[in-house]
Amino acid sequence: MANPWNTLHIFGFGTVQAISDTQNVQAPYSAVKDLADLVVDNVWNKRPQGYAGQKSYHAINNFYELFSDWLPNQPNTESFRVQASDLDQQLLDDLAQAVLAYVAPTTTTTTTSTTTAAPSTSTTSSTTTKA
Repeated sequence: MANPWNTLHIFGFGTVQAISDTQNVQAPYSAVKDLADLVVDNVWNKRPQGYAGQKSYHAINNFYELFSDWLPNQPNTESFRVQASDLDQQLLDDLAQAVLAYVAPTTTTTTTSTTTAAPSTSTTSSTTTKA
């Protein structure tokens, strides 16, 4: 049986991407914020003891039942890895499924066009003959 998802990226610039065997979907962080916040906290809370970096990231790359890599966005700061067995797999699954099910809202544009006819003109010519 195929994994429900293979890779789950949480990008610090505001996008979450889930990749499965058949889908590759991106959603805005705001669309899955509650679940994404839980995953971010779960990975952060499992950081190595003494980790000196801040809780901000360029990306958190999660690989199904393998590990999660925290890639900081501060210069000269080390990344860290957390094994999947130390994480809440259900949180990861829930976030991945929410992203894979995400459908971007559609916008409807209504265009109204008004055509005004030019005023009609007529030309009359007459000829008068004098005898």
